Amino acid sequence: MPGERPKHYSRCEGEHDAAIGQTCGGHGLITFADVRWQAADGYFFDTNSAQIQAGAPTRVKRFLLARCSDTDAALMQQPTTAAAPKLLARKVKELG
Repeated sequence: MPGERPKHYSRCEGEHDAAIGQTCGGHGLITFADVRWQAADGYFFDTNSAQIQAGAPTRVKRFLLARCSDTDAALMQQPTTAAAPKLLARKVKELG
């Protein structure tokens, strides 16, 4: 629909990192700022399916996304450099 923010839905299933051999499942939603797909926000969550009847805890991870250049991507491959935190700070500021 015109004026709506584009969305991407995902579903996952895998092994829970805190309980080896037990499966977890979850889903995510990424909502883009506009049709240019330059920035987005969203969340992913997962639950240990083996413990669902015992009130398994659900982990929710919220995030912001920003498009980066090839130069930015190369810089973030070396996160311990002095320039990497500066790039992150600039990107967070741009997201508002």
